[in-house]
Order: sequence, then C-alpha cells, then structure tokens
Amino acid sequence: VDNIEALMIPKRNRGEVSVVLAAMRIHKFDEQTQELGCSSLRTLMCNGPTDYGIGIADVVLVAMQNFVGNFEVQRCGCEIFACLPPPSLPTRFRCLDLSLALCSSMTRFPDSSEVHADALRAFHHLEALPQGSRRRTFPFPAVIHQTKNNHILQTVLASINLHRLDARVVEQGCFALQKILTFLPSTTARFVSGGLDLLLSLFREHRFDMDVHQSGWIVVSILLRSYERYLDNDSVAAILTQMSHALHDHRENAGVIGEVFEALSYLIQHHRREQVVTSMLVDGSIIRLILSVIEFHVLPHPSISEHGLKLLTRVQSKRTDDVAKAEVIKCGGIDVVVLKVMRQSKLIHTLLAACCSFLAQLAVRPMQSSSSSNVAASIVAAGGDAAIVDAMNRHLGSEAVQEQASEALKSMADNGVGDETLSNMIRAGAIASLAAASETHPRNVAINSNACFVLRSVEKMVASRRMRTTHHCELLNRSARLGRDFFELWTDTLGFLCYCRKFTN
Repeated sequence: VDNIEALMIPKRNRGEVSVVLAAMRIHKFDEQTQELGCSSLRTLMCNGPTDYGIGIADVVLVAMQNFVGNFEVQRCGCEIFACLPPPSLPTRFRCLDLSLALCSSMTRFPDSSEVHADALRAFHHLEALPQGSRRRTFPFPAVIHQTKNNHILQTVLASINLHRLDARVVEQGCFALQKILTFLPSTTARFVSGGLDLLLSLFREHRFDMDVHQSGWIVVSILLRSYERYLDNDSVAAILTQMSHALHDHRENAGVIGEVFEALSYLIQHHRREQVVTSMLVDGSIIRLILSVIEFHVLPHPSISEHGLKLLTRVQSKRTDDVAKAEVIKCGGIDVVVLKVMRQSKLIHTLLAACCSFLAQLAVRPMQSSSSSNVAASIVAAGGDAAIVDAMNRHLGSEAVQEQASEALKSMADNGVGDETLSNMIRAGAIASLAAASETHPRNVAINSNACFVLRSVEKMVASRRMRTTHHCELLNRSARLGRDFFELWTDTLGFLCYCRKFTN
C-alpha cells in the first residue's frame, strides 16, 4: 500500500523517481502497481526532461510486455517512449523488443488514436541501431529476423490506414516509416508493394496539411536515395504527379518544398531511368512550378531557389536534345532567372553561382539542333550578360561564382548570333571581368580556360590594339603558364596565340 501511495505522487527529484522505479521492479507482476507506476512516470515525462532514461525505459518495457491487455499501461508506456530520447535503451537488442511491444499495443487497441500516435512516434528508438542494419545485428536466424521486420512494417502500415483521417497519426506514421526504411532496410520491397500507394493516397487526402507532406516526402526521399531499383515507371509517374500537386499547393512552405526538391533530385540522378524521368518532367507542369517556387523563395529562403536552379540545370544536362531547354524557355525561365532572381540576390554568391550555371547550361551547344544561338541572344536581350558581369565584379573572391559565370560567358560567346551577342558582352564589360577573374584565381583551370575561349571568340571584334594589349595579352601570359599542365586550357591558349601573331605580324 505504501508503494502504491508513493507512486500516485510523482515528483521530479531524484529520490522520488528512484522510489517509483524500485517499486515497479519489486512488484513487476502486480498489475495495479505497474499501472500506477506507468501513469506516474508518464506525468513526470510530460513535465520535463529527466536523466533516468535508461532506467525508466527498461522498467516500462517490462511492464508493457507483462500486461499487454492493460490499456493504461500500454497508453502510458507508448507516451513515455515517445518522450524519451533514442539512447534510452540499454542494448541494441532491446530496440527490436520495444518495436514489437509497440506493435502489440497498436494491435490490441486499434480504436485508440492516442495510443497509435504515441506508439508510431516512439519508433525513433530504432536510431540506436546501425543504419542499414541487417541479420548480423541480431542473434536469431535470418528468417525470423525478416519475419519480425515485416511484421513491424505491416503493423505500422495498418495503423496508418486505420487512422488515415487523423493527421497526427499519419504524420507520426510517416515518421515511423522513415526509421523503419533507414534502419530495417530488408522491409523496403514489402513497403514498395503495399505502402507506397498508401502514402501517395495520403498525400491526396491531406492535400493541404504541411506536416503530413513534409514527413511523407522524407519517406519518398529515403526510398529514392537507396532503393530506386524497386520502383517501376508507373510508380515514378505517380510520384511525379504528387510532386506537382505539392509544388502547387505548398509553394510558400520552405519545409515541404525542400523535401520535394530533395526527392526529385534523387529521382533525376539515377541513370537507369533518366530519359523516362526527364521526359515526364518536360511533358508535365513541374518545370513551370519549379520556376514559380524559385522566384518566390529568392529572399526568404535562397537555398530553396538554389536547389531549384540546380534541378533545372540537371534536367537540361540529362537530355540529349533541346526538349527540356525549349520547355524552360517557354515557361519564362530566362526572365525569371535574369530579371528577378539575379537582381534580388546580388549579395548571395551561392545563388548567383547557381544562376550562372543555369544560364551556361541553357546556352550550351545543343546535340541535335542549332537553336542555342537564339537562346544566347535571348539571354543577352534580357540583360543576362550584364547580370553575369555584375555578379563577377561583386564576388571577385568567390571561385564558384567566377567559374560558373565564365562558363556562362563561354557558352554565350560560342553560340551567339553573329557579332551582336559578342558586341553586347564587350559593352557589358565581360573582357575586364574575365581578366580580373583570371588574375584573382590564377590556378583555377576552368576560369582561365573559359576566359581564353571567350577572348579567342571576340578577338576579331576588337579593333583597338591597345585594348588587346592591356587585357588580352596579360591574360594570355598568365594562362599560358598554367596551361602547360592541362591539355584543354593549352589548346584554347594556342588558338588565341595564333590570332595574336596574325595581328602583330
């Protein structure tokens, strides 16, 4: 009786917690003691953190295993483990015991959304396992290991499906799936066959719930990062469809957009289906939506805009034709990047580097047509050459900006229409900027090679011998010294040297 009364008055000091744990250990088969003890510890955990994580975890787990039919024990136990940090379990083997106990709680009390939400949240204790753990982690045979893991996954999916209208349960269920796919990777094939369709349907049902989408797209990212081989083209198409909805509905939410971009980047980078994926991107409305997101997040979240620009650059590079490039131009990509992003982000060097890389890829020589000359002219008409030169002048010390900007100028010089594009580049100050970039970064091969290429292209346009001497020859001498070790740079330098000799002779 004294122990029970003590359990009913929880306090946060070390002595009272010790009394509660000692009573639960001594009377571990007394249901009333365990029920009151779990309730007291639950109240303690809700009031603030404690340093008794390992002791509490061990005692509560035993109580949950001994009294699987007691609702109060299971409810309080799930909430306690949801509050405890992951290192609270004494050994790795107890992580699996806890996962099975949580599954038992959800199976025994299917109608309690509170039990399910806390149990799903408590799966963060799987972090105590090594990432990608397999049969060597556990002492029992592989068949039993696989069976238990599949049981855990099926129980979690059943819980999410049963409470699919409860956003809190769905969010915590996605959180549990993140841990299961990361630390129990043997369940991936089973998840793709039954869980992916469920997850995509939840995106539709909770279309405007930011928390559900953010946690759910993390699950998709984990799947695409390591287990893309399990997906067929129909699954990829379904994922892209939901991505377009998420980009449209959550355009202003940086958390959701960041996870969608992360998942999309993993999807694009897989070479096995790159043409299929890029074709789906071009045929749909995702490119237009990505440009809209880039424009919106320039100042509040420049990293989001940077990520979006890198995605569009990668989509263009994956295509061997001009389809992706034409779609980007059709959606107003040049105006968005030059007139809006670069003007608003003059002090953000990482974002400017991404803009220059995007323009360089857009103006690069195409594989099957000659339409890139029109692209270079469009970039110049929008003021892209001046924006690139301004970025180089503002961020002279940023090697990334100088490298990508010089690459963009090279692409534009190589694919411009007649002399007009080159003339505009000269008026914008491209020659002086390239010379300054070469002087500031004399050991960077890409910057010096690009500078030599541009100077060779504009040599015929230069009428003043003085200009050629002050800017061209100084850059040639620096680049020639560096170019002896690099074939590509040396080739550009020799080409420029031939022009110089012709004019001097």
